[in-house]
Amino acid sequence: MKTEHLYNWTWTGYNPVCSGWENCAPGYTVGPLVREFYTIHFILSGHGTFIYKGEEYHPKAGDIFVSEPYVPTYYKADDNDPWDYVWVNFIINGNVPYYFSEPLVSAPELRLIFRGIQQYPDHSNSGRNYVSSCLWNIGDQLSRQTSESAKLVHQAILFIQRYYCNSDFSIEQLVREMDVSHRALIASFMAEKGMTPIEYIVRFRLKKAIEYMIVQDLPPSIAAKSVGYKGYPHFSKIFAQYYDMSPREYKALHSQRKSST
Repeated sequence: MKTEHLYNWTWTGYNPVCSGWENCAPGYTVGPLVREFYTIHFILSGHGTFIYKGEEYHPKAGDIFVSEPYVPTYYKADDNDPWDYVWVNFIINGNVPYYFSEPLVSAPELRLIFRGIQQYPDHSNSGRNYVSSCLWNIGDQLSRQTSESAKLVHQAILFIQRYYCNSDFSIEQLVREMDVSHRALIASFMAEKGMTPIEYIVRFRLKKAIEYMIVQDLPPSIAAKSVGYKGYPHFSKIFAQYYDMSPREYKALHSQRKSST
């Protein structure tokens, strides 16, 4: 493994913290852990599993997987065909670009840029300049391949993350805040997420409720209120439709698993 430390906290845009390269051993595992900065991994070869925000992904060669600050992250190289990847930790000063909001992106055309980061030996000021310029180049190329519907969905998700805990939050408020039509919003979500915005909001609230119950150990009734449900019975009914058990049963099951490990 090679790691270069590139501390710099003042630039506008991308501030590299450190970068490295890992030729993973079979089954090599990282996490669960929480970092205070963004991390991107570019897969040079191999396969593995990335678990993030309750979803499981399987990055392969040419893919980038992204984790945000303060979000629990876990990833594991395949037992038979482990990863070889380049990674960069960095801080974003300013608005977060939409192309770093997706956990998994296919971008084989960025291989040469990440190879450059892997092979660059210097971690002085010139090294910081080089890695920062690579991040700008990566962002520029990702933005060019991002559709207008993806940009619209990203904007909508930012609003959802801001207002989901408000029990009065609605699609009507969302389209009003964004100044778009219902039809355009629904079409964009179906194209990018395979679901309607209402379905996305429900799933987002349930995942946040699970985070509150499991990570923060809140009672299910408090978790329900924290994610915008006015009453626990309605929350419990919706939860059971997605997870085939009540919130209390889900919390008890995960508590048992935690105590047995």
